[in-house]
Amino acid sequence: MADEARRLTPYLGPAGAWALALGSSIGWGSLVITSSTYLAQAGPVGSLLGTLAGGLVMLIIARNYHYMMNCCPEAGGAYAYARSCFGHDHGFLVAWFLALTYLAIFWANATALPLFARYFLGGLFQVGKLYTIFGYDIFLGEVLLTAGAIGLFSLVCTGSKKATALLMLGFAICFTLAVTVCFLWAASSAPAFDPPFVPDAAVLSQVAKIAIISPWAFIGFENISHATEEFSFKPTRSFRVLVAAVITTTALYAFITLLSATAWPAQFDSWFDYIRHLDQLNGIEGLPAFYAARHYMGQAGIVLLMAALLSLVLSSLIGNILSLSRLFYALAKDGILPRRFASLNRHSVPATAVLLVGCVSLATAFIGRTAIGWIVDVTTIGATLVYAFVSACAWKQADVQCDRLEKATGMAGVAIMVCFEAYLLAPNLFSASSMATESFFLFVLWSVFGLIFFRIILKRDGSGRFGHSLVVWISLLSLVLYVSLVWMNQSILTAASDGINAANSCYARAGSRTGSASQSGRSSSSSRSMPGVWPRRHALRPGPRRAREQLRHHAPQGQGKRDGPRHRPAEVHHRSPHRRQKQALLCRQGSGDQRRDSPRHVRTFCPRRLRRQRHQVRQRHIRPQGGRRAHPQRLPHGLPVIHPQPRVPYRRRRVRRLPAGHRLREPRAAHCEPAQPLRRAHRERRGRRFRRAAGLQ
Repeated sequence: MADEARRLTPYLGPAGAWALALGSSIGWGSLVITSSTYLAQAGPVGSLLGTLAGGLVMLIIARNYHYMMNCCPEAGGAYAYARSCFGHDHGFLVAWFLALTYLAIFWANATALPLFARYFLGGLFQVGKLYTIFGYDIFLGEVLLTAGAIGLFSLVCTGSKKATALLMLGFAICFTLAVTVCFLWAASSAPAFDPPFVPDAAVLSQVAKIAIISPWAFIGFENISHATEEFSFKPTRSFRVLVAAVITTTALYAFITLLSATAWPAQFDSWFDYIRHLDQLNGIEGLPAFYAARHYMGQAGIVLLMAALLSLVLSSLIGNILSLSRLFYALAKDGILPRRFASLNRHSVPATAVLLVGCVSLATAFIGRTAIGWIVDVTTIGATLVYAFVSACAWKQADVQCDRLEKATGMAGVAIMVCFEAYLLAPNLFSASSMATESFFLFVLWSVFGLIFFRIILKRDGSGRFGHSLVVWISLLSLVLYVSLVWMNQSILTAASDGINAANSCYARAGSRTGSASQSGRSSSSSRSMPGVWPRRHALRPGPRRAREQLRHHAPQGQGKRDGPRHRPAEVHHRSPHRRQKQALLCRQGSGDQRRDSPRHVRTFCPRRLRRQRHQVRQRHIRPQGGRRAHPQRLPHGLPVIHPQPRVPYRRRRVRRLPAGHRLREPRAAHCEPAQPLRRAHRERRGRRFRRAAGLQ
């Protein structure tokens, strides 16, 4: 009975699972950020094609999730799949990046509530300014709003699970209907999209940019994999739920993007001009989707989209709390986290894990929206890694079970995610930049924290489940090294770009001042220099060589560059390799007075003295090592004393003339040269030649 009480009870039906997947994948960014980002990169038609391509990629990932949910129906999702297929080490690596991804999405939607109040409630919570961090003002009222929302929904998720599922279903239906109605109303009278793509850019490149960020846009649809134990239906029907969630998410992204390009203020000529100057606008005009809804439907359109936006934020908060709590529950069961986080309350909910999520997220209320935006950029890398691992698990499991279709989808998922990861981690390879510089730095920090935490787990592991593979160490260290290099490169490029922009702006201001001064009648040859412009006398500042020539030209006769006893004349102050020879030549050419007046610290060159020194060295019978006499008393303590060996002089021995037929003896000393028999043969040959010439033979 105690074991049964610790099990998760089923409560989630197909409709609730669809709402959980849809509400977790769409949040604040779909209405506020996605419309402007997509249009600025690819235009309305390019964004539509890229969104459809991303939806097809997510269908492949959904197929891999469906296969693994049937093979491993446990809480934990991708962590449980990697643990069962590759071991606990791989499971920890997946769980580490999965936790980062879900936490970043949860923090982004929690800090979106103050932005919602700033846009639509007239800054109601901007009370009691505390400080400014990274250019974002932190107010006490907004901190209390964010912390209150986190605490409230954490308590909601610890209560009845059926009530939470009904709440999620209501939010999902609300924002789906609101966005669909606004789009259909605007599409009935909207003009044609002109231009359909961003000018001066390749169409294929625009579509690819939108498709590559699909892991960020769709992250969260797989949250139902963490609740597999709580399904009230068979896991074989999960693929239909995932397909419905992916199709609905794709349609909503397309509706919002196209709606944003149907209307623009009167001061702009087209949607392209409107999106380019979007950062200069405030209020409703700064939100393209809301401006289009007000343009076609009036105030009712703004109310509908406000309800949709609030439903998106709240459903994302609930969905990520549920998925994170189940992930922490699975980690606690395996001993990665303390065992108390695996405890269940009377509603069969891991309440301690839910409270852990809330406590960790409370600090985000004091960080600000700018830093959260950097963290959200990292979620794209984390989601891509997780999807690649799930596809690899499906590939391996299908290979074991000889399932060709699932094996093909697993291979396709791995290949696509590897390409996406290369695009994200290699800036300036395919595009100008993929992520902010600060995002790379945060990714490095998270990887370092992962190494430290994994080391702690190895110390606490008493059953020997961890440490069988080097994948954690190799992967995290490789990511730390590579991403650190990318971060430093991006920092250098950013600093250089900022410097160039500052210089250009300075020159532009100087040019404008010069133009205004010339128009006001000032002469450019005036002795007074204008403020902010270098005077003309500084433009041709002489260099060091020119300055020396001028100084020598204006010096009095008989003096060099400087006047003083320690400075030699200009002719002697020549630092060539033959300086001493030239100085000696000057001294020999002059008189005795000139020789006495020569600098004492310059030793003249004397060939006779050099020959005498060499002769003395040759005449020595003892040649010390190094060319100088060895002094044993001066050697450092502990080194052996080297005694020089006497040199045996070479003496040539004369060969005695022996009579014919005499046999040569061996030499008496080893250093003596033996007689050469060839000399006798040579003499005999020469005597025969002489006698033949003389006619004696």
